[in-house]
Amino acid sequence: MKILLNKTIFLLLLSSFFGCTPEVERSKEQKWLEDINYYHDTLVEKHINLFHTLSEQTFNTDIDKLKAGISELSESQIVMELMRITRMVGDGHTGFSIMSQTHQHFPMRFKLFDGEVRVIKSTKEHQRYLKNKLVAIDDMPIQDILTKLTSIAQNVENEHSLKESLVFTLTQDEVLHGISITRKLGNAKFSFEDEEGQVNHLLISSVDMGSFIANTSYGIKAEKRFFDKSVTHSNRLFLSYDPDIETALLNFAEYGSIDEMTDFAAEVKGFLNEHRVRNLIIDMRANSGGSFFIGLYLISELLQVESLDWERGIYTLIGNYTFSAGMSNATHFKQMMNAKLIGEPTGANPNGYQEIGRFQLPNSQYSISYSKRYYRFQDINTQGVLPDVTINTSWQDFKDGHDMPLEWVVKEINDRL
Repeated sequence: MKILLNKTIFLLLLSSFFGCTPEVERSKEQKWLEDINYYHDTLVEKHINLFHTLSEQTFNTDIDKLKAGISELSESQIVMELMRITRMVGDGHTGFSIMSQTHQHFPMRFKLFDGEVRVIKSTKEHQRYLKNKLVAIDDMPIQDILTKLTSIAQNVENEHSLKESLVFTLTQDEVLHGISITRKLGNAKFSFEDEEGQVNHLLISSVDMGSFIANTSYGIKAEKRFFDKSVTHSNRLFLSYDPDIETALLNFAEYGSIDEMTDFAAEVKGFLNEHRVRNLIIDMRANSGGSFFIGLYLISELLQVESLDWERGIYTLIGNYTFSAGMSNATHFKQMMNAKLIGEPTGANPNGYQEIGRFQLPNSQYSISYSKRYYRFQDINTQGVLPDVTINTSWQDFKDGHDMPLEWVVKEINDRL
């Protein structure tokens, strides 16, 4: 017994000498305190100018309040509070990514028209709700929901990107539950008002991101003006051509790699030159970002097309979803190619903080993004890049499948023929 006791003491002393004492399991509260401190210190250190909109005092006070009350909060409430604080930073590239961990979505797509939330895409089984107005979730009125979500919606830079962020956040199961809109995770009662004013209720189950993207493919059919894809990289990056009006449409919704863009841009330049195309419409409305340097390479190739009407024949379509590098390249098309901007203001501001950096919280592993650069694309500050010609799309136009900005451009080209 004495030998065993001496051996035990010896092993304890040995482990202590080599720093190998067993780690005491830290509580969830301790881990979150470590995460919050790391969040604070790393954002302050790495963001190019964290306090450009939010005051340092407010930031520190809110962090201290969160830490002081952490024992009374659930994990989802802590996440919601970190999203709220991040939102207050006030630039679209500084964000708390709830989707960096396991996340579920309600399989419907929405869009705001004059303050009303409309269903614009659904799964096959829920097609009957297309064009309906969303009026409540788990009996909470939609306007109350939008008010609650406004304080935590991420990737927001102005009122235009706020609209885009809100309708996506409406699909996020963990957010709706974390901010006490839905009663439980996994499913919720969505209430819709149809065209006749009849309200119908639907219990929707959330799905993983892959299923959300793949299955919400049933949408409102839009009239098409350009049918063929003369040069194709993907369904989001391609060139179409209408010889009757000597016009090509460049759908620029994604960038690809520099090598992919090099090949694509060369093919586009060759096609435009070969067919002596006079007018070029560049559609940036679904471009939420990438590398604007890759976009500049595309511009460098387009500038070598001699057949284009460089005085009146270049147009760029922009909208609220045009963001980050998409916004930057839209200004480049105007500055470098004399493009006329058509549509609605962009979701990103022309003068602001861009170029994302990222870090992870050490315990919860949530990803935080921050801005590393400040870019200025205009001499004056505006809420988004403003179009030269504003063409708003009403709900009536959208549900009837009319692409009003594109129709305006085609009409102007036809009037010149």
